[in-house]
Amino acid sequence: MPKSANQKLKLLYILKLFQEKTDESHYITMGDIIDYLADREIKAERKAIYSDIEMLNDFGYDIRGEKMGSSYKYHLASRDFELFELKLLVDAVQSSRSLTEEKSRELIKKLEKFTSDFNAAKIHKSVIVKNRVKTINEKVYYAMDAVDEAISNNRSIRFEYRSWNIKKELEPKKNAIKEHISPWALIWDNDNYYLLGYDPGSGGFKHYRLDKMFKVTIESEREREGREMFEGIDLAAYSNEHFSMYGGEICTVKLECKNKTANFIIDKFGTDITLVPKDDTSFTVNVDVVPSKMFYGWVFSFGEDVKIVSPKSIRKVMREMLKPVNKLYKSDN
Repeated sequence: MPKSANQKLKLLYILKLFQEKTDESHYITMGDIIDYLADREIKAERKAIYSDIEMLNDFGYDIRGEKMGSSYKYHLASRDFELFELKLLVDAVQSSRSLTEEKSRELIKKLEKFTSDFNAAKIHKSVIVKNRVKTINEKVYYAMDAVDEAISNNRSIRFEYRSWNIKKELEPKKNAIKEHISPWALIWDNDNYYLLGYDPGSGGFKHYRLDKMFKVTIESEREREGREMFEGIDLAAYSNEHFSMYGGEICTVKLECKNKTANFIIDKFGTDITLVPKDDTSFTVNVDVVPSKMFYGWVFSFGEDVKIVSPKSIRKVMREMLKPVNKLYKSDN
């Protein structure tokens, strides 16, 4: 008969002890194991514990013992994730703009369980979630589930698509309800998730930011359309064309923008930026950018609606870049 209600859990408690309290730098002794079990009202003899460790090793765990004086010290020598792999995953979670601050902390806490308490503390100290650009739409996870289910069941979806306004609020615009969109892929790019879907209204494919999709419902009676067109899309090329990123040294640039561009500015730089009203129709904003050709091209795409105010060196580069373009259109030849 078991000596206590926890006696049947002895093997699981031993495994838990090794997972939480040992790693490549931290060890436990047989006495530590016995004391740990005793605290949980589990009686165990050394011989039985040796057998338990051997059983865990036979099952696939890598528990090793090393001679220490007249006794042995033990530790879990290998795990599913190396510490540097967990740090990479944690950094990806921290920097993801598709995750809210709360969800990021929840996921990081779960990732920390894949290593010892000591290494988890190291990871936790390096976590910086606050003040990073984050989505404010907690329902993005439900949207993702709905899209995944629709793709699996070959069904179309409908949803309300929102845009940022000057008050940093996501609001429905005219024709905000998107119906009969056939979801074909979720694309992760520039720290955001995008839905690539076929729009029968336009007869082509469009992409939508997942965190701006609300009230996503599956149209159970309507199958997806656009299969042949989707099979002809190179997703890598599509991503490069529509969500291009640029690297280099960062500097702060002041922009003067029309209010109608607020949605695009916030999409690009997040809600932590400050939009300072200039008048009833425009605002200024300071943003950290890489002043590359892609940045200048991005500004140029807004025409008269976005203007570089400072620094002067950036304005000068913009002027110089526009000169050869202007020459191309001086005549009809």
